[in-house]
Amino acid sequence: MKFEIKSHIKSLILGIDQIKEDILNSFTQTIIKKSLSGKHIFVAGNGGSASIANHFVTDLIGGFQKTNFKIKVSSLSSNDSLITALGNDYGYDNVFSNQIKKLASKEDLLILISSSGMSPNIVKAAECAQEMGLEVFSMVGFEGGHEKLRKSSTSVFHVKTQVGQYEIVEDVHGIFCHSLKLEILNELGLVE
Repeated sequence: MKFEIKSHIKSLILGIDQIKEDILNSFTQTIIKKSLSGKHIFVAGNGGSASIANHFVTDLIGGFQKTNFKIKVSSLSSNDSLITALGNDYGYDNVFSNQIKKLASKEDLLILISSSGMSPNIVKAAECAQEMGLEVFSMVGFEGGHEKLRKSSTSVFHVKTQVGQYEIVEDVHGIFCHSLKLEILNELGLVE
């Protein structure tokens, strides 16, 4: 079977069309509110979504260098030594929840990124964060993720696709993150 770029682009456009103004605005306003009140924002993703989480944190820190806007944001997916140590000692399902327990405080924000929304480490992170009083935003794809993840999340951005369409979900999640950064700059009147 020959790969058809036109079919992929059509699927990608359908995915992008799922970015709705209300969900983008909700994420934007919460990130601004948390930042202005000195709260910490944590981002985590598993597999390819770890790269999206790291990239988003890079954009949020790097994208505000020419402004006075302060944002405390960290990726729980970026420290290889810590992730492998926690995975070895406490199980891979706990690599994010164990970090949250040590680093996060009540009213901080956790943003979770997962194509399937079914990864045990992502689900446990959401449950742990909710129990600690963090606000939880999730970005998922496919069928919408695990019920426990949805219940533990304040807000969910769902890119509905066929199961296994990682390329579409990951591309749309990346576009959503870029849109968030630009919208935050716009809302704060900091467009460079």
